[in-house]
Amino acid sequence: MSKCKDLSYVDDCIYVILLGKRSCLGEHMARMELFLLFSALLQNFTFTLPPGAKRQNAKFLNLNKHQIIASGEICAELRSLSK
Repeated sequence: MSKCKDLSYVDDCIYVILLGKRSCLGEHMARMELFLLFSALLQNFTFTLPPGAKRQNAKFLNLNKHQIIASGEICAELRSLSK
């Protein structure tokens, strides 16, 4: 198989590009933006399970996190602005 079609070769190349001096210049800024976004969401909303949803333990949540995120079953209530 040629190197062009060998996916492990492509993965190795991508990891080399993402490391050291060749890393993405905007990665630090993107991480800061994500931090600000999630901080604002947590400050302004209260996240709860939908009515009737069964609480699960952390092991179940960790094993099924992709399905849980894809389902979008979470309630976000705007927090009151009065202090």
